[in-house]
Amino acid sequence: MSCRRHDGHPLVRVCFSCSDQLVCDECTKLDHSGHIFREIEEVGKERQKTLLQNLKETEAVVLGIQQDLGKLQSFNEGNRSQSRDVVDKIQRRGKDIQDAVNQYTKQLVFMCERHHNDTDYDIAETKVRLDSELMNATKSRGIIQAALESENFPKIIETEKYHRNNQYQRQVVSVKSPRSVALVHGAGTVGHLREIFGDIEIQHQDNYQYRFHNESETREEHENAKRRKQDGGYNVCDTTVTSAFEQTTSSFGICFICPSLASVDECWIRLERMNEIKLVSRTGDVKQTIHFDTAVACLANTADNRTVVSCPDKHIIQEILPDGTPKTLFHLDRLSPRALCLTTEGNLLVSLVEKWSYSVSAFSTRKIAKYTVKGYKMAEAEYDGHRKRLFIKPSRVATSLSSGDVAVINRTEYETSHLVILDKHLRLKFRYFGDRKIIPSSKRYYGKESVQFCPQDVQYDAGNNILIAELYSCSIQLIDGNGHLLKILHTDEDIPWSLAVHTDHQVWTGYNSGKVKVLSYLK
Repeated sequence: MSCRRHDGHPLVRVCFSCSDQLVCDECTKLDHSGHIFREIEEVGKERQKTLLQNLKETEAVVLGIQQDLGKLQSFNEGNRSQSRDVVDKIQRRGKDIQDAVNQYTKQLVFMCERHHNDTDYDIAETKVRLDSELMNATKSRGIIQAALESENFPKIIETEKYHRNNQYQRQVVSVKSPRSVALVHGAGTVGHLREIFGDIEIQHQDNYQYRFHNESETREEHENAKRRKQDGGYNVCDTTVTSAFEQTTSSFGICFICPSLASVDECWIRLERMNEIKLVSRTGDVKQTIHFDTAVACLANTADNRTVVSCPDKHIIQEILPDGTPKTLFHLDRLSPRALCLTTEGNLLVSLVEKWSYSVSAFSTRKIAKYTVKGYKMAEAEYDGHRKRLFIKPSRVATSLSSGDVAVINRTEYETSHLVILDKHLRLKFRYFGDRKIIPSSKRYYGKESVQFCPQDVQYDAGNNILIAELYSCSIQLIDGNGHLLKILHTDEDIPWSLAVHTDHQVWTGYNSGKVKVLSYLK
């Protein structure tokens, strides 16, 4: 190799005073006069030994990653085999049990499949990270091998220098043992499920814990929400009222609104004290009226395009048939269903009470439960991690179709309520009391509200943000999924009682005066 400064003069030395720069004889007399030099061949042989050691270390890294990928594949196969075995055992035992316990068999199958899917997700995520590490390590190994095979000492020196300054270090990616679901027959003595199937043990190895948001994550997510508002994708703009009307046939308030499956220009509404629902247009025209022989509390649409209603007095969930007649879907024993909504899996979330009262005793039932549309109960939430009740009176309930989070209005007094936010597994995330006041799941809630805040209805929108109809401010508020207030969308002289988010991102709002407004706040 020739010197770039002195054409024709070979590079013969390494200048240690100038970060191992390769120089010729002329350089040593001029620009590098008085510097410290060594012969290029001598330095090259030393650096060659260093690169050989680097190669061994890099090959060890590659081997370690390949071994981890082998473990990951083994865990994957074991997880699938174990999941199939457990489901087969459950199904075999279910055949020998009376028809009344088929519900429990389906619950256990669902549990096993859920844990199998969680493990599949962990495996896929770990494989992506290991593949990336393997690609980086292989690339580094190739560069070192090419330099060594060239036997070009200047290239070897430059390669070793680059490798020293940009040395690849493996980011440790741990390969967890898969979550296991073990079925031990005959061990259980508490509850119907254990009496039938034995203990159901769910083990999380390698100290696996469910992940909750810490403070830094919450701040980061808040900043992301602000950027989402400003930079596109999900943008909040000035709220506009696209249409408004008043139900002149009655002075009663709009207790509930539910989007129509037939048209984005229509919604179902229920008026206060009325055992009927009406299908109305944006202009207030009544398209259809359905009467019930019992009280109706709430409406929801199912994943297979059916409309269902909760009937608290008869303790039933009913379906509205195409001809407008109600049909009972399932009974809820002695519990009264208040509100209901559709989950991401196509099931129903229902708020349940043994009686509609603020008085709670040890024998009270106040909870949220998840059911299939056929009435099989899959999960429920009644207590938090401190064994404290989640609800005094669980009212409106809504779920995010993107994250699966659940928002529930917990009424604690006649004009006092707050939001209880659960994750998709119905575990408490935090309580929201308005004015940016949040109590996370790690802290106890002692049942005291210090601000005037009383949400009447709650809904999630397409951006995983939460819309609240609030009593004291007569406003529609928008908060993000972590409880940060984004904007006051609309205020009115009347109290907003109900909300419905339609598929065209329009928000229908019902008021205590019987007025309905259709709002738009997205662009």
